[in-house]
Amino acid sequence: AKGAVLASDTGADEEVAGPSPLLDVRSEQEFVLRVRKEVERGKLRPDVADNFENLYYNYKNAVLQNGDPNAYQIMLSNMMDLFDRVLLDEENPFTFQPYHKAIREPFDYYTFGQNYIRPLVDFRNSYVGNISVFSDMENQLRQGHNVVLMSNHQTEADPAVIALSLERSNPWISENIVYVAGDRVLTDPLCKPFSMGRSVCIIMLNCCFCFLLILLPESISHLNIFS
Repeated sequence: AKGAVLASDTGADEEVAGPSPLLDVRSEQEFVLRVRKEVERGKLRPDVADNFENLYYNYKNAVLQNGDPNAYQIMLSNMMDLFDRVLLDEENPFTFQPYHKAIREPFDYYTFGQNYIRPLVDFRNSYVGNISVFSDMENQLRQGHNVVLMSNHQTEADPAVIALSLERSNPWISENIVYVAGDRVLTDPLCKPFSMGRSVCIIMLNCCFCFLLILLPESISHLNIFS
């Protein structure tokens, strides 16, 4: 099956595998018609299709500003991959457990999420300050300690942006962060495929804070979180 087209930045060298009904789609017009056809066939709810089209045009406008000569094909391929995942979940909804481990096979949802957000990041003008702190964190984690980062929640893309920012210097941390998730990222049809690619601890909180837990998997059962 066709993998996602990747941006040229270092680290963008992996493809995601999975069946695709969109291999014959070569243009935006064909793609939009395919989305609407799935609504007619009863495979996609009209409200989900409307939200998907809005996302398509917003994502397209953002990606086409990154200066990559392959931006259009990157955008179209990534949106086709997302549409595959949305259709699959509409047909067979995925249910998250209280602790969800990132799904890496048979479809690699983690790499899918990385590839989707990658063209939205301006790597040439981005940097991570105090990068040595993350190396210290990794040393502590490998010794069996827990590290908890707390930040004000911004967007659903944050997990991918954090992982992309660290994938060159600390790829082990990028792939092993456990995020705290609320209901939106676990139930919204357009968010779910990205959440499936992250390890998440599910807590329903009526507050505006998002916790990033960098934990060894075996320590999850020994962690108590109070709200």
